[in-house]
Amino acid sequence: MGDVKNNLAIATRSDIVILNNGVEHLRILETGNVGIGTRTPSTALVVIGTVTATQGFVGDGSQLTGISSSSVGANSVNSSSIADGTVASADLASNISISTTGTMSVASGGFVVDLTGSMTASAITSTGTMTIGGALVKNGSTLIGIYSNTHVNLGVSSTTGTATSDSEYATVGGGYSNTASGTKATVGGGASNTASGFCATVGGGASNLAAYDGEGGYMTIGGGNSNTASNDRATVGGG
Repeated sequence: MGDVKNNLAIATRSDIVILNNGVEHLRILETGNVGIGTRTPSTALVVIGTVTATQGFVGDGSQLTGISSSSVGANSVNSSSIADGTVASADLASNISISTTGTMSVASGGFVVDLTGSMTASAITSTGTMTIGGALVKNGSTLIGIYSNTHVNLGVSSTTGTATSDSEYATVGGGYSNTASGTKATVGGGASNTASGFCATVGGGASNLAAYDGEGGYMTIGGGNSNTASNDRATVGGG
C-alpha cells in the first residue's frame, strides 16, 4: 500500500478484485480496464447489467453502438449529432416526427425545411397524389396581390396578379415572361403574353394581349404573334 494520508494507492502486478460474500462485483485488470459483472473487460469500462445515470452522460454519443429500439424510450433522442450517417428503414417507426426551432437540412441542402415551414428540394417525385394548400410558383417568377395564395405560376420570369387589383386564381402554365393579371385569367405558354381581363385567356404564341377595360371579359387568343382581343368575349384564333 502506498501513502494513504490523503489518497488510497494500491500497487499490484495482478488484477484488483472487489468481492462481497465471496461474490465478485468489480475487477480492474493490469491494463486499467474496469469490469462490473465481468472478469474480462475488453474496453476501459464494461458493465454487464443496467446502468442508471441521474445526471446524464457527457459527450455527443457518437460512438454508442448496439442500442435497440426497446432500450430507447419515446422523446429520448436529443443529441445534436448522429455520427454514423445511416438510418435504415428497419430503424424507424411507421411515422417520424421531427421538431426543431431552426432549419432542417438533408443531403447537404438538397432538401431544406426552414423555421416558417417553407420547403426547398432539388427534385420531388411522387407516384401518388400531391396536395398543395397554397400557391404553386416556379422559382424566379412572381405572385402579387392579397389572393396570390390562389395563383399558379409555372412560367419562367412570369407574373400573376397585380399590385393594383385583387386578382384570384390567375394562372401561367409555362413559357417565358408571361403575365396573367386578371381574376381567373390564364396564359398557357409562349412568351411575353398578357391576359389582364376577367377570365381572359392566351393559349400561347408571343406578345399577345387579352384585355378589357370595361365591365366585360372572357377574351380569348389562341396563339400567333402580336394579337389583341380587347372587346367583351372577343376571340382571336391566331395569326
